[in-house]
Amino acid sequence: MLRLLAFCGVIATGLGGTCNTPWVNHADSCYLFVTHLKENWSEAVSMCTELGGYLVEIESAQEQQFLRNYATHQLHIPQGGAFGNGSFWIGGTDMLVEGNWFWLSTRQNFLYTDWYADSKEPNGGINENCAHLGSHVQFHWNDAECHLLYNFICESESIGGAPDVVG
Repeated sequence: MLRLLAFCGVIATGLGGTCNTPWVNHADSCYLFVTHLKENWSEAVSMCTELGGYLVEIESAQEQQFLRNYATHQLHIPQGGAFGNGSFWIGGTDMLVEGNWFWLSTRQNFLYTDWYADSKEPNGGINENCAHLGSHVQFHWNDAECHLLYNFICESESIGGAPDVVG
C-alpha cells in the first residue's frame, strides 16, 4: 500500500477538471488507472478504499467506452494483447452466489454488462469469481480467478473532486 500512496502523493499536486491529479474525470466520476503495480482482486479493493474510492463499477456503454478509449489511447495498451498484460480489475464479483454478478461497493446486481461474447463470458464457474477488463478481449469483461495479479481502476464521485492524497 505504501508503494501506491507514495506514487499518488508525488503526482497528486494539482486539479484536473473536477478530479485531483492523477485521477481523470468522466461524467460524474473520477477514475484512477493504477498501472505501476499489480495486485489480486481483494488487495485492489482495499487500495481503492484507502484512496477514498472503490473498484470501478461500469454502469453504462458510455462509461465502458470511456475506459476502453483511455486504456488504448492514453495508456497506449493495445487491444488483443497477451492474456494478463493490460488487464484491470473492476468491482464485479459473483463470489457469494455463482452466476449472480454484483458490484461489491454497492451490492447492486449488474444492470449493464459488456462480457466478451466470443468466449461466452463469464465462463469460469466456481473458480473465476472476479471481473476484469482485459486487453486480450478488447477491453470487454472477463471473469478470472481472484488471486491473479492485475492492474486495477479505482472510481470516486467527482462532486467536490476525488479525495486529496497526502503522502
